[in-house]
Amino acid sequence: MTVRHQAGHNRDVVHLLHAAPALRGNLRGSNIQPIQDLITLTGIAVDLAASGPVKAVRLVPEGTVIAHFVAGDRVRFNVPLVRGHQMVEVIHEERP
Repeated sequence: MTVRHQAGHNRDVVHLLHAAPALRGNLRGSNIQPIQDLITLTGIAVDLAASGPVKAVRLVPEGTVIAHFVAGDRVRFNVPLVRGHQMVEVIHEERP
């Protein structure tokens, strides 16, 4: 999981990545590990320190809204499906 804050868009973007690489050899001293299979993960729980008051959470680029729960400065939500990569945007309330 990687989180990127995008102040200009008033959001945090969460990148969830999962793959099963397979060691296939060595080239110039570096392992060659192509991704052989993408394993589908379901119901991934995310607990994130929010960078501001949360307005909404949704999948990108699908735009599907995800239910979320805010406790203090943390936001919690479940990502329904990850197959290789899934982005989630945590949209913050506009500040005056």
